[in-house]
Amino acid sequence: HSGSGGAELGTTDSAITSIALDAAGARVVTVNDKTLTVWDVSQRRALWRTVVGKRPATVVFDGARVLLADKFGEVWTLTEDATRAETADAAAAIASGPEPQFQTGV
Repeated sequence: HSGSGGAELGTTDSAITSIALDAAGARVVTVNDKTLTVWDVSQRRALWRTVVGKRPATVVFDGARVLLADKFGEVWTLTEDATRAETADAAAAIASGPEPQFQTGV
């Protein structure tokens, strides 16, 4: 469950619409509506997140970049460095709704 302000892997009331695991199994990307979150699997915490302009229909994660595509075929790429500044802005948007979380081993 969500702790005091920090996102932690747990149960959720909000739907995850896309999920992708990196090849090493160390990090996972989840998409909830327009919110994209990169998680550290072993530490069970969010590393970074951002709000994207369109609702992704699919996501691919190679460990360095996140590739997203919408239902109309538009494809775009995100990297941690490119979204670091946007993460602070996204935090305000995320605070207005439930944090994306999920439970492993279910």
